[in-house]
Amino acid sequence: MDSQRKILIISCMAIILMACGCTEKGEDGSATEGGSTTKDGSLTKSLSEQRGLTVKSVTDLLDGVKDSDYSVDLTDIKVDVTDVRGGKQVEIVCPPSDSVLDEKGIVEQAAGNSVYAMSELFKDPTVENVTVAQQWSFTDSYGQSKVDDAVAVSMDRANADKIDWVNFKDMVKEDYNNLAKASNQFTINAAILRELRMEQREERIEENVSLPGNVSLPVRGRRADLQ
Repeated sequence: MDSQRKILIISCMAIILMACGCTEKGEDGSATEGGSTTKDGSLTKSLSEQRGLTVKSVTDLLDGVKDSDYSVDLTDIKVDVTDVRGGKQVEIVCPPSDSVLDEKGIVEQAAGNSVYAMSELFKDPTVENVTVAQQWSFTDSYGQSKVDDAVAVSMDRANADKIDWVNFKDMVKEDYNNLAKASNQFTINAAILRELRMEQREERIEENVSLPGNVSLPVRGRRADLQ
């Protein structure tokens, strides 16, 4: 009976030792997996996971940021982060803003939002491309309203690395065309672009009318000239 009891005890101890052997210990006593020691006992993470570029991290970084001096309003943005060759692509959609009342204002806000978002996101070396889309509510000739992209700006890592963002934001504040020149893509909705061109033509006509020797045109004639 004693010999059977000894065999049973030895068998139990062997099972316990085998179970303990599945989890190794590092020199500092922390748990390891596959013999790879981690200081805090957690599993080793990939480089991209350690940086933590996710929809949540980008949203936490940018959502709610406002700066009226630079036409920035990143309230209630939608974020998408996808894997591309060599890193991450971030897409941001900015909803219509109540503070914007005209076509020029929406383009300026799109530029301000893009510069702020890009200046922050390109600090992460995993980011390869950033696209910012600024939406607006369009109303057609029949009174039907629809929210659509007014301006979309896209920039890649190669162009971003050439920019001094501190100086560049003042350049874009002065003229949003500076962002159009530096970005890979700067698209303005056809309806917005049409209104901007009409405003520019009207401004040029008013400048010409103000010169000595010019005669002011009737409003109807001026509008007909723009069509």
